[in-house]
Amino acid sequence: MTTIRAFFYFYKSFISSQDAQSCRFSPSCSEYAFQSIKKHGLIHGLIDFWDRFSRCNPMSSENYEYDPVNNLFLDPVQ
Repeated sequence: MTTIRAFFYFYKSFISSQDAQSCRFSPSCSEYAFQSIKKHGLIHGLIDFWDRFSRCNPMSSENYEYDPVNNLFLDPVQ
């Protein structure tokens, strides 16, 4: 689990941080991936993350609870 956490830390610190905040969800897609892998295991967690990642775009027709404080949609790991 430490290796996976290190990968997501590296991604968030050096790759994702180069762009403006672009994830529409809270938690962010990378944090969601880590939480999902931690909760469901590597294979199920990655499948769950990929499903979430495919919905992180303006064309997604899903309806999510909106948090006006941080201006993001809420989609916690289930």
